[in-house]
Amino acid sequence: MSDEQDINTRLANLEQLVIKTVGQDGAQSLQPVHPAIPAGLAIAAIATGYLGLGLPQHYYQPVFAGLILALLYHRQSIYMSAQPWRWPLVVLNFAVLVFLMKFLIGGGIAHPFSWLQVPGLGAADVTREGWSSWFTPNLEIKWGDVSGITRWQIDITLVQSLFLVFTLAGVLMRFQVFASMTALLLLIISIPTLLQFNWQWVIWFLVATTVCFYVQTGKAVETLKS
Repeated sequence: MSDEQDINTRLANLEQLVIKTVGQDGAQSLQPVHPAIPAGLAIAAIATGYLGLGLPQHYYQPVFAGLILALLYHRQSIYMSAQPWRWPLVVLNFAVLVFLMKFLIGGGIAHPFSWLQVPGLGAADVTREGWSSWFTPNLEIKWGDVSGITRWQIDITLVQSLFLVFTLAGVLMRFQVFASMTALLLLIISIPTLLQFNWQWVIWFLVATTVCFYVQTGKAVETLKS
């Protein structure tokens, strides 16, 4: 009985080795669906991402998207399609990840103290008429910025990126407490940004993105085979 289990284990390991070492031209045979399906899902994700999130506004977003996509292909977490679908699907996957980074680190530039203003006297915008204008100054109360405070700005995307890197590092090092704390801080910082998105479309963007990448993974192959 142990010999049979050993043979089954070796066959399973051999199957995994073949999947990992198969050439790019043979990748299409391992894909559970035709490449047109993830391509269509990617286009749907891009469209709903644009409607729900808007255009990316920080160069960190394509940088992180490119790094993550390269890592996914390098680790063969998703399959590289055969020609002629290979590069169009790579471009579509990159665009989807850019919008996903917009969702995660799309805070942009914020002015947290823009509400802080002080009253002061200034020349009125409307010229008064009548004899009283000769004796009283044409002044009115105006609200002005506090020098060095009201216009102070902070790059929320940079802060989100730092917490995202810390979270991923904690996950890779299996330091769950640290990863959970940084993820919670990232969520708290991102709440004002998340509330600005159009969630009517964001939900469909997240669904299309999830399905798009799932059908390109080995898990999808195993699920359809079973």
